[in-house]
Amino acid sequence: ARLLAASAERAAAAKASASAPAASAPETAAERGHRETNDIEEYGRFISQAIRDDFVPLARDCAKQLAARKPDAHGTAVVAFELLGDAKIGGVVNEAEIDHAKSDLVDPEFETCVSESLMSVYFDPPPAGGRATLSFPVHVLEGEAGAIDEEVEDFHLKDRR
Repeated sequence: ARLLAASAERAAAAKASASAPAASAPETAAERGHRETNDIEEYGRFISQAIRDDFVPLARDCAKQLAARKPDAHGTAVVAFELLGDAKIGGVVNEAEIDHAKSDLVDPEFETCVSESLMSVYFDPPPAGGRATLSFPVHVLEGEAGAIDEEVEDFHLKDRR
């Protein structure tokens, strides 16, 4: 059901973007289009781009909401997620949750916001219809009222096909 809903959302986004004017901002999922690769390094770059362009702005909003509730909050929340998909639908976040063993920022509302935000991001499908299990740290900066570290390094994946 999640894959079908994601497919419908992507079709609507693609249709909407076809009539929208081009922007100079980073590419959105609809502007990037549907890309496929069997090259694991290239796929890692695709993931990094989706995180940077689509997830980071959402995580920034989550951090601003956190700062409004708890002005001194700072630290790291590591979100672990699993990507599933195929060439027709694309990549879908099957699960996203905070890895508490690797996180020092604990706030249930922030955790929910970050996890749900990641689930809304479009990813290209994993190579060969596979799955990818990944994590990404969201660093809320101290003394900067909801600012996050927005640097996204390339994901270096291991091919387990």
